[in-house]
Amino acid sequence: GEPKWGMDTGGFNGTPDNENYARWIEFSAFTPIFRVHGQKVPSENSVFKVRYPWAYGEKAEAAAKNVMQLRYKLIPYIYKYDQQAYEKGVGLVKSLMAAYPKDPNTKEYTDGWMFGDYLLVSPVLDKGQTSKKIYLPEGTWIDYFKGTVYSGGQTIDYSVDADNWSDVPLFIKQGAIIPSQDFENYVGEKKMNNIYVD
Repeated sequence: GEPKWGMDTGGFNGTPDNENYARWIEFSAFTPIFRVHGQKVPSENSVFKVRYPWAYGEKAEAAAKNVMQLRYKLIPYIYKYDQQAYEKGVGLVKSLMAAYPKDPNTKEYTDGWMFGDYLLVSPVLDKGQTSKKIYLPEGTWIDYFKGTVYSGGQTIDYSVDADNWSDVPLFIKQGAIIPSQDFENYVGEKKMNNIYVD
């Protein structure tokens, strides 16, 4: 395990469509290194389409903005795992197989992963997707956005917002302590006076 990895979100070459871009941002927001990076590519009207969220329409921009703000709110949680990676070599992201090695259902599962020890994320990947099958390991899991409680050890059929691309299936393991902060546009933009603990 390399603890520091990421991707050229939006793709370095080519031009993703608006939905692919939005969903890619949502995927990438839950990796150790989150960045949007790519080569300038001429679009249909000969204007270079860069990787900025506003270049992909209002829906994609709104979806990207929401998940970017969530990531920046979770900076205290993320930095805790950066410290752990420095001290022990264990990174922020773990496969479900690494986190739950005794669970045979995690052996080949690649549609979700642990983001730290207490958040399980399973981003939407398919165009026009209206539902997603998500495996939740043992324990009790709470939908981060909706508050719905699920028993683990089962695969759930999760409804997906195919119209606005605004959802990221994200679950909190019961018993978690999640530190967060106020949103900022970049790390160090302002002094953080409050850390929230949920």
